[in-house]
Amino acid sequence: MKKHSIDAYLVSRNDPHMCERIPPSEERLRYISSFTGTNGFAVITLDKALLWTDGRYYIQAPQELEKGWEMMKLEINLPKWDEWCAQNLKENAVIGYNPALIPGKRIETASKVVG
Repeated sequence: MKKHSIDAYLVSRNDPHMCERIPPSEERLRYISSFTGTNGFAVITLDKALLWTDGRYYIQAPQELEKGWEMMKLEINLPKWDEWCAQNLKENAVIGYNPALIPGKRIETASKVVG
């Protein structure tokens, strides 16, 4: 990340077709975090590894996540990943992601929040 001046990198559980059930070869989030649930979104910085997931996985995620990862709850009154980025990353931070796996609309919305 330092080499490419990336402040944060996003990893979703999606495959290019946005399917809920994905083949093992598409399990990027599982590979990087060990989380096996079907709902998850990660923000990775040089000093943080955060996974957002919903209530179905509030018990499972902390048990599966690799050491150093933190589970973030997807709740109405808690910050979502884009809000966390806006609060914790420097202004005009460079956020890397795979555009084939994260819909452009989601990034556009996040850009408005992050700045």
